[in-house]
Amino acid sequence: ERPFLGDNSVQVIFKHLHDEVPLLPRRARGLQFVVDRLLAKERADRPGDIAAVQAMLAPFMANPDSIAGAD
Repeated sequence: ERPFLGDNSVQVIFKHLHDEVPLLPRRARGLQFVVDRLLAKERADRPGDIAAVQAMLAPFMANPDSIAGAD
């Protein structure tokens, strides 16, 4: 599902600029910090390249059960 929905593209763009990143479903909550970084409002807060994304995902590749996160 797309992170931001709207009736038109202007609404979606506004949400991308101003709304908080929505929470992932509980079963994927461990990945929330990855999604938060990928959708960060400030460019400097987003990963610089695919290697940075791979590094963030590496722990989940090693232990897929951690994707559910801790509540």
